[in-house]
Amino acid sequence: MVRFPNLADRHGAPDLAGLAWQRISLKITIAILVALSLTDAAPPAVTAETISPVWYRFVADPSTSEGKVPVRTRVAVGTARAILTDGRSDEHAPVHEWSNRDSPSRIVRIQFALSRVVSLNEVTIHGSLGGGGVSGSAVDGFVRVLGMMDDAPFAEFCEVGRGYWRVRDRNVSVSISKKPLTAIEVEIWIPRSARRASVSEVTFEGGALRALPDHGKALPPDRPWVDCFGQYARESWPGKVRDAVELRAQGERDRVQARNIPGLAKRLDVYGGFIADRTGFPREATGYFRVEKVGGRWWFVTPEGNPFFANGLDGVLNPGTTVRRKEFADAFPTGCDAREQHFYRNNLRLKYGEAYRSDWLSASLYRLRLLGFNTIGKWSGRLAWTQGRAIAAFPYTFVLRPEKGVRMIPHRGGGGAIPDVFGPAFSANLEKTFTQQIGEARRDAWLLGYMVANEEAWNWQLVRDVMALDGKQWHIKRAFIDWMKGAHGDDARSAGNALGLDVRSYDDLLAPRGVTRPRQAKQREEMERFVAVVAERYFETVARVLKEIDPNHLYLGNSIGWMWSEGALRAYGRYVDVPSYDRYTLEFDERFFDRVAGLNDRPILVGEYGYTVARRGLRAYRYPLADDEERAAWYRRYIETASAKDYVVGVFYYLMKDMELAGREGRFEKNMGFGFVNVADQFNEVYGNAAAEVNRLLYQLRKP
Repeated sequence: MVRFPNLADRHGAPDLAGLAWQRISLKITIAILVALSLTDAAPPAVTAETISPVWYRFVADPSTSEGKVPVRTRVAVGTARAILTDGRSDEHAPVHEWSNRDSPSRIVRIQFALSRVVSLNEVTIHGSLGGGGVSGSAVDGFVRVLGMMDDAPFAEFCEVGRGYWRVRDRNVSVSISKKPLTAIEVEIWIPRSARRASVSEVTFEGGALRALPDHGKALPPDRPWVDCFGQYARESWPGKVRDAVELRAQGERDRVQARNIPGLAKRLDVYGGFIADRTGFPREATGYFRVEKVGGRWWFVTPEGNPFFANGLDGVLNPGTTVRRKEFADAFPTGCDAREQHFYRNNLRLKYGEAYRSDWLSASLYRLRLLGFNTIGKWSGRLAWTQGRAIAAFPYTFVLRPEKGVRMIPHRGGGGAIPDVFGPAFSANLEKTFTQQIGEARRDAWLLGYMVANEEAWNWQLVRDVMALDGKQWHIKRAFIDWMKGAHGDDARSAGNALGLDVRSYDDLLAPRGVTRPRQAKQREEMERFVAVVAERYFETVARVLKEIDPNHLYLGNSIGWMWSEGALRAYGRYVDVPSYDRYTLEFDERFFDRVAGLNDRPILVGEYGYTVARRGLRAYRYPLADDEERAAWYRRYIETASAKDYVVGVFYYLMKDMELAGREGRFEKNMGFGFVNVADQFNEVYGNAAAEVNRLLYQLRKP
């Protein structure tokens, strides 16, 4: 039986598999004191030495009485072990996605080596953040709880829960996945706004204990944790590549398989559209993909006029990124290239030879068809739909990048940047860069449509970014000041109060000013009204420019992520043919999608969703699942729910290949195992076969 995690503590969902956890009350209180004095002075130049986190290690025995104070020892940790925060340069290791890039956060990590294996429900950190007034970061404090699910203590941690720590809160509780843990790491990101931060105790609550012999080992010595094939060096498993001979043999087997790519079922047209039982569906061939609402249900319609549900896979033929040795000096093994490594490309060369691209292309398209996906999603290589069409043809989409030709507002924090939409050359520059990027695709019947940018920050943070600009150089800053004049008239002080600033005249707003997260609802609402104005201008311009360049293809939206406001989404739906959203949740987020579908009567495309397992050095994202069987069970549930929604016309799974173990783009936290293929280009048969079984049922789940 596939075991689902208990989500009751997280968002009220029941235990889906109905498993009864045998709970016993366990409360371990670890008394510790960590006090940090953080000054208001600007931080010094950031180096790996000055920003290394403070580490403490404790040994916690669940069998002891509450209140026992364990022995505290300092642990020296090098850059190969530490996840560093560098807000000013790219010279050193990774920047955490939650950090404030202009004011690096202080980090404290506390490790607990448990003397028994413990299944925990919740970790509570008791203490305080304060003394610094209003925070200048997106969240005041951030807490991650990481756990070790390996019998070798301190071999590798993965995230099991996260939470926010607001300034002046006395504690923060983090619900975690109920898994057998041998060690816990509490990672506290302390904002610059907090002059003093203290942690008085950490409380664990859970149950299901069993003995763990010989526990309490120290951190392993620094040694390479990536082998010459990009695999996790500190663990062995069946199928792990040991030498190039194994890769070459696998390459020969994959070549033979790829010669027999299966075709489409007879009930489908050449594009994958459903041609059986079209009662009530108007069949009008236009030569390009479009969307129609028939019988209350939205559909993509193929160029031949048949209904189509886009079940896509992102990152097809995307090799990933190069890992530079200067970023992970202690990670690399001896005997490999001393300067840089692109492990996946290196493995492809070993597998297929120097001219690997044609074999890689054939194998990738064979896997795509074998998995039952019918669309090449975003972040995919162009070879997949250019040269690849002679091997196996798929509808596809790709992402247009406005930042390649227009002026973008500098953005810090999560989410993508937004252009200066009030600049006089914005429309013309957008047309120029889009024309170059689209090229001959405008005449391609296989193109599902264009996506633009990715996960932009459509919330109050846009106002923060605008206020940080010099009004003499940025049109959007002057447009914002004019908008504030319209809202507040001659009362500049009122306008300043709405931003949390003390101003005497509107001229005071021209200079770069810092705006903090709004504390009052009316402040946030006013900021988001301006965000809606920007969104209206932006989406209207993008839609108009796209239709002028290519009137035949769809605008598939901007893959809006977690940073949004309702006014921006209303503008989004008015101009976008198919609004797309990236949403990483275990289940299809019906509450969110029902809400946004109700704002505008438009079809919805899920641009990214996915599932991960923390293993072999790779981290889990948001929800650490136990194994591939559990991933497959959630995958099936997602497809079943999404395909039943009348407003959903497609879902794209993220990602074809696992991320690099050493991280993506120099960011260590971007090393997650979403894929159906690993760094050695080995196909995950357990997860892949289970997903293929679900995908084959898609046309039974979603009928016209």
